[in-house]
Amino acid sequence: LSFPGVSSFMMLMDHIDFLEEKGTKILVVLFDADFKTNHHVLAALMNLCTLIENTSTMSVAIGTWDSTGGKGVDDVLLKGGKISYKLIDHTVMDGLNKLYLKLTGNDFVSVLSR
Repeated sequence: LSFPGVSSFMMLMDHIDFLEEKGTKILVVLFDADFKTNHHVLAALMNLCTLIENTSTMSVAIGTWDSTGGKGVDDVLLKGGKISYKLIDHTVMDGLNKLYLKLTGNDFVSVLSR
C-alpha cells in the first residue's frame, strides 16, 4: 500500500483488517530518509508504529537506506540501492524517541494518546 504524504498514515486504518485477514504478519514502513532530520516525518513514523501496535497483531519493520542513494524509496530502487529492515521493538522506539528529543527539544507525544 502506498499513501501520499507522511501525515496520511491514518488512512491505513481502513486496511488493517484486510491485511490481517490475508495473513500479513509484518508491515514494512518506508518513509523518506529525512525522518532522521525532519521531526515532522519522524513524528508521523512514530505515530504509525504506535497505531499498528495498538490496533493490530502485525509487527512493524522500518526500511532504511543510505540517504546518498535518494530521499525516497523510489529513488533508491531506481538506482539499485540497498534497503535494510529493522523490526520495531521497544529498543528501536526508545532510539526514535531520543532522536525526536534531539531534533525538537521535546518528548514525543503520539497524536493517538491525546
